[in-house]
Amino acid sequence: MKEPYSIRVWQERFLSGDFNQSDFKTQCEAGWYDWFCRDEALAGRLKKIGCVVMAVTSPFILDNYYVWFKNNCPLDKPLYDDVRFEPLSGKRNGQYFLVTLDSPRSTKKWSLITERFSLRTPEFECANVREMGAYINALGYELEQGIMTPSAAEKKAVAEYLLDKEDFAWFKDLRKEEAHIYSIFLPLEKRRERLLVDQIGEKFIAHFDDAKTPLKKKRGLER
Repeated sequence: MKEPYSIRVWQERFLSGDFNQSDFKTQCEAGWYDWFCRDEALAGRLKKIGCVVMAVTSPFILDNYYVWFKNNCPLDKPLYDDVRFEPLSGKRNGQYFLVTLDSPRSTKKWSLITERFSLRTPEFECANVREMGAYINALGYELEQGIMTPSAAEKKAVAEYLLDKEDFAWFKDLRKEEAHIYSIFLPLEKRRERLLVDQIGEKFIAHFDDAKTPLKKKRGLER
C-alpha cells in the first residue's frame, strides 16, 4: 500500500488531476487497495466515491487522517465502493470510520460506519453527499474532543440492543421517529418495528415497544 498522506493533500491532488489517469500505478497512488472491478474502471469509480472525501472540511480530519478505497463484491449483489478514513498515527482508538456508496446492505445511497458506534451497522445514512459531508465534519469535532452527542449515544444503545439479539441482528434502516422512539426495518417480514429508549442518569436503555411479548412469539419464530 502507498505511503499515507493527509486528506488535505489528497484533496489538493484530486483537484489538480493527479488521479485522472486509469493506469494501475495512478489508482494505487490515489488510494485503491482492493477491488474486483476492472483496473480501467477505478478512475471513474474514484470520481464518484471521492466526492465525499472532497466534502470534508473538518481541520481535524483533513490533517490527521488518510483515506484508502475498497471495491466490494457481495455474493449476489452488484459491486459497490467504500472509502476508509484511517488516523495517520496508525492508532485507531475508536476514531476509524468508513463511508459506503450504494451498499446493498443499506436503504440509503450513503452510509457512515464508525468504530465508536458499531462496525456492524451504520451510525448515519442519507441520500446525498452534502448531508454526509456535514455529518462527517460534525463528527470531526466530536472525535477531536472525545465526545458523542446524546442523540448518537441514544441511537448507539438501540443498535447494541438489537445486535445482541440473534433474531434482529440483520435489521436495516435504524431510524429516530421522535424523542426516545426509534424504528427498524425487518427485510424478511417487510415491516417496521418500534423501539423505545429510557434514560437513567447518563445511561440509555432500549427495549421494544411491546416488551412484555417474547420476541420470537412476536415474529412467529417459536420452535
